[in-house]
Amino acid sequence: MSQKSEIKVYLPTKLVGELESRKKAGVRSKFIKNAIREKLDRREKSSPYDFELVHLLCTCRDMLFELNSEFKAKLLQSIIDEVNQG
Repeated sequence: MSQKSEIKVYLPTKLVGELESRKKAGVRSKFIKNAIREKLDRREKSSPYDFELVHLLCTCRDMLFELNSEFKAKLLQSIIDEVNQG
């Protein structure tokens, strides 16, 4: 049996209501686990061609900021602005 960890997430009220109906049926944890697994699997199998150019550029920009490459991130932001205008 796999080890399990408790996590805490904040969800919109409507979504919590939908999950509560699954709790009564006894399938809420399995439903959440499957939803997360599906999302992660889809992400692992994706390619750069599955995303819009602006989304990819923004992701790169954010990564550069995290790496403290502010000049490069600002340069990339200029490119993003140009792509959005064109």
